[in-house]
Amino acid sequence: MPTLASEWIEEGKQIGLMEGMERGREEGIYEGIERGIEKGIEKGIEKEKKELVYRMFKKGMSLDSISDITELSKSEIEEMIKSVEN
Repeated sequence: MPTLASEWIEEGKQIGLMEGMERGREEGIYEGIERGIEKGIEKGIEKEKKELVYRMFKKGMSLDSISDITELSKSEIEEMIKSVEN
């Protein structure tokens, strides 16, 4: 037969478990939001970079000039131009 103390201990374990799960959920949501924001910013920067390279190319700048300015390789520039054109 369980004692009153053992019942309180079990109840305390259950409460602690529930509180721990809730805190973990909150931390997981916060971490997910942070990662999502970071990924969105990275994608936005990459998209803007591609569009800038494309505009420079359309204005008649050579791949060498674009490479000097952006510090990207010619192959990276060519890939960016193709991705914007498609």
